Order: sequence, then structure tokens, then C-alpha cells
Amino acid sequence: MPETRQPEPPLEEEVLRAYDGDPLTRMRVHTLAVAASDEAWTDARVLARHAVTQDVAGQIYRAVGSIGANIAEGYSRSSPRDRARFYEYALGSAREAREWYLRGRAVLGRERWTRATARLNEISRILVAILRRVHRDDPTRRTGFSF
Repeated sequence: MPETRQPEPPLEEEVLRAYDGDPLTRMRVHTLAVAASDEAWTDARVLARHAVTQDVAGQIYRAVGSIGANIAEGYSRSSPRDRARFYEYALGSAREAREWYLRGRAVLGRERWTRATARLNEISRILVAILRRVHRDDPTRRTGFSF
């Protein structure tokens, strides 16, 4: 069965005002990261109520928050190499968050866990595509990226 792409979550009007026209908001991967961060807040609150997953709650929230932060910082860099470094950090954080979600799935339930990991997988795929393009254009960096 082919995987269907989820519609892009709209950024709330309040969030868009906070970005004040920043072109960063046009990056689908950043929009997904903002939505993932909002979702992670709710999920972390659920996980924090259970003694076994209290530590997982903080790890998830930090890892997911780091995705958007690194995308934003990388977007602001002028050289492709600098941008790529921060996008690599964002990819690492997306994969880390997916691992922490795996540890919290018993408390979060199948639906929440599936939704969160699907979004993190989409973020990862987009970042891998960006990194492949950046590395293809930079002959000094021939690192292979895959999802």
C-alpha cells in the first residue's frame, strides 16, 4: 500500500505573526517541525504523569524542539557547508526523537505514537533530500545520506 503524504499543517495566525514574514515559514520542513513541537508538548505532558516515562517526556520535548531550532539556525547560514551542518543536527534530533517516542509508546498509545513517528519520518526524509542536494553540489563532501 503506497504511503500517502499528509497535508501540510497550517501555522497558526499567532505563530505566523511571531515570525513577522520570515521566509523560513515557507520551508515545509520547518512548518512540520513547529507542528511536531506543538504535538510533543502535549505528548510530554502525558508521559510526565507516569513515573516510568517522566524522563522520556523531557527527552522527547528537547529532541523535537531541537529539530526546528537547528533548521532555523541552518537556514540563516550563508554557506552551504554551514547550512548542511545544522540540517544534519536537525536530522539527528529527528531520529533521536523517534527513538524516544518508541520508548514512550506504551503510555502514549498506538495512535499518538504512529502520528508522531510519521511526522518525524517525513521531516527526516525532507532533511535527507536537502542534504543529498547540498552534498551533491559540494565536491569536497561526498557523504551518503539515506532514510
